[in-house]
Amino acid sequence: MTTDLDVSEPPVAPPLWTTSFRLFFSARVISLFGDAMLMVAIPVVVLQSGYGVGAVGYVFGGWMAAVALCTVFGGALSDRLGPRTTMVCADLARFVVQAVTAVLVFGGTAPLWSLVLLQVLGGAASALFAPGSGSIVPRLTTRLREANAFVKVAEAITAVVGPGLAGVLISIVGGGAVFLVDALTYLASAGCLLAMRLGPMAAAGPATSLVRDIIDGWHEFRSRSWLWPVILVWMVFGLVVFGPNLPVGAALIIGDHGDTGYGLSQAAAGAGAVIGGLVGMRSHPRRPLAAGALAMLAFVLCPVTLSFPTTVAVVSLGYLVAEGVLAYWSVMWVTALQTHVPESVRGRVFAYDIAGSLIVLSAGRILAGPAAAALGDRRLMALGGVVAVACCLALLAIPAVRRLPANAATPPDAGD
Repeated sequence: MTTDLDVSEPPVAPPLWTTSFRLFFSARVISLFGDAMLMVAIPVVVLQSGYGVGAVGYVFGGWMAAVALCTVFGGALSDRLGPRTTMVCADLARFVVQAVTAVLVFGGTAPLWSLVLLQVLGGAASALFAPGSGSIVPRLTTRLREANAFVKVAEAITAVVGPGLAGVLISIVGGGAVFLVDALTYLASAGCLLAMRLGPMAAAGPATSLVRDIIDGWHEFRSRSWLWPVILVWMVFGLVVFGPNLPVGAALIIGDHGDTGYGLSQAAAGAGAVIGGLVGMRSHPRRPLAAGALAMLAFVLCPVTLSFPTTVAVVSLGYLVAEGVLAYWSVMWVTALQTHVPESVRGRVFAYDIAGSLIVLSAGRILAGPAAAALGDRRLMALGGVVAVACCLALLAIPAVRRLPANAATPPDAGD
């Protein structure tokens, strides 16, 4: 006769959608909507104020520079104070920044220097938020891959819906309303984060200075033979492929197919990101970075379809596939960081990843114009395709990257 002692119950996976994860996910979706709306509000308000296209670059450049320069400090503060604390402080600071911007825009008294300064402050606050948003997930759930995939899908959807909502608000009540709604999204995000219930953080080490924390974080980052090579290869990818793809790719598509064609390609890109996130949610690769690098080989379709005249359907297919595999890689990469990096330094490692990506992406966009003038737009896209394939093959050629297991407790196979 079978007894309870004879029955071997399969392990039951803990639920993903706990109250705390629901609150975190709500905070991320709300703040992502705010970020997406801001990308429309800034150029519209600056141009409507009569400051010109160059001024748009100053405001965006100030925001991005602040994010790139302050992210490492944000990572150190996240590890020291806890990711929720820094994220809430960031949201409250962004609420104040965008609320003040809304008041200035509504009042018709927004000098350019004030817009630049406010968005620099907003960028510095975003630098506090970003490292914590990645490092906090393991404290909310053990189902990291699924959690990251849901966030990636939400990011793709808000990137499409947010600008549309911002455009509607601008057409009805003006740009000031977008900044006001944007401010309220950050306030709502802070409220969700404060309502989360978290367990205790990992025990902190001996008290040190913030500079010492940053240096220690760099040593932790550099000591992982699977981590820094990925960042190095990805910096090349950002400089030569991602950076030029936005300005030069947009110019080529609009020149060949008009604004409608560009809109279709970007809609395809958004759909691809959603599909890639969903695939990442359902896939269980034993070697996640190897699987992600293999998938990223298909990214070459995007620059290749831009390297010669073709139909808008082919270009859109290239964007759909490229954004899909990029989303899949993102899920694998973020999950690997959360799985293999200790909680005590996780915020700083995320910060180095974010800062490096932003710096080279900005450089790639700045250099895209001169590079296109020297090589030609289509040749530059073709070069991007060659570099994209070379970067993926380089990742696969690095044993520590190729062999990194999904489970931190599983040693890599020496024979791979």
